[in-house]
Amino acid sequence: MRIPFALHSAIAIIGILLLSGCNTIEHKSEALTKSPLPVLSEHKITPKLIWSNSRNAGVGKSDAKLRLAVTESEVVVADYHGKILALKRDTGGLIWQTKGKKPILAGPSVAEQKIFIGTSGQVLAYRLLNGEFLWQAEVGGSVLATPQGNRGMVFVHVMDGSVVALNAENGRQLWRYNLTTPALMLRQSSSPVLFGDYVVVGFANGKLSALHRMDGTPEWEREIAVAKGRSDVQNMVDIGADPVIKDNVVYVVSYQGRVAALELETGALIWDRELSSYAGLAVTDHAVFISDSSGVVWALNRKTGEVLWKQGGLTGRCLTSPVILNNFVIVGDGDGYLHWMLQQDGNFKGRILIDSKGLEAVPIVRDNIVYVLGRGGKVAAYATPLMQTP
Repeated sequence: MRIPFALHSAIAIIGILLLSGCNTIEHKSEALTKSPLPVLSEHKITPKLIWSNSRNAGVGKSDAKLRLAVTESEVVVADYHGKILALKRDTGGLIWQTKGKKPILAGPSVAEQKIFIGTSGQVLAYRLLNGEFLWQAEVGGSVLATPQGNRGMVFVHVMDGSVVALNAENGRQLWRYNLTTPALMLRQSSSPVLFGDYVVVGFANGKLSALHRMDGTPEWEREIAVAKGRSDVQNMVDIGADPVIKDNVVYVVSYQGRVAALELETGALIWDRELSSYAGLAVTDHAVFISDSSGVVWALNRKTGEVLWKQGGLTGRCLTSPVILNNFVIVGDGDGYLHWMLQQDGNFKGRILIDSKGLEAVPIVRDNIVYVLGRGGKVAAYATPLMQTP
């Protein structure tokens, strides 16, 4: 029997508030000691600051899941208080800013010259050119995953477990896919990943679904993680990080569960292994890089899932999802540092303090520049120099 929406929402809200931050996500019996800042290996690099901007207020004390959107010429950023800014990508200078009436919980994303953000019950659309408000759509629950749009549609993962498709021009609902959620879940959701005619979404019950973009019918559904604990907390197997699609393979990781590679068209399992992450993963031609829930960074063979290396020097430091820039794996931490590690062995080569309030949003890499958003609202762009020779 499906729990009435109001009661189900109340249960979910209670649960997600209990496990809403990095420091409260692990069980008390598994509390981790934060590692000191690791020593940089020989021949370190010094990333070069291109620009920084602190015009927005960040997430404050909220658990908003804000990130950057980087286009050909703009960097778009929002803060919890409702402000949206478009910055010049090359200098960080202000192009325009606007302010809505509701706190922003997720986003922004940019598609088809529009900006999409999520609030406590709506998706809002703005014009990229000048910040003009376009429309508001009710989606029936909090949006803590960035809405994603293309080809005239916007796809939204709502905290009640549903996925909603909206018309990008006017916000009209086109379809809704419903999935029952656990009573206790992480206060974050994976964003829909769009690829061809598929919308791939991970859910709080540990399932991954590939939905048809036009009507929301499932092409396939796979159980990535199975609850095995004795308590609600131990049974949490959320897919809170965005799946990654590369060469018709879907890579996905769950909290207290597994990392897996599946065929995009059928959902057939290629490989999997036990691993817990709420931050996410990055994929190259040869490897899958993952920040796990304890702060260990893993490199796995992309074809087999075998361990290439693991780096435990950031244990307990609440990591972001990794990103790849040239020969480096870059991750941010809860103290606000951005770390550069070598892809080949995980050795630390560089480090910069970005925002003393911490880093949570995944950095964005475009044209050999890494763009970073801090919890305190600081936005910065850094270039990575070539390795120094002995």
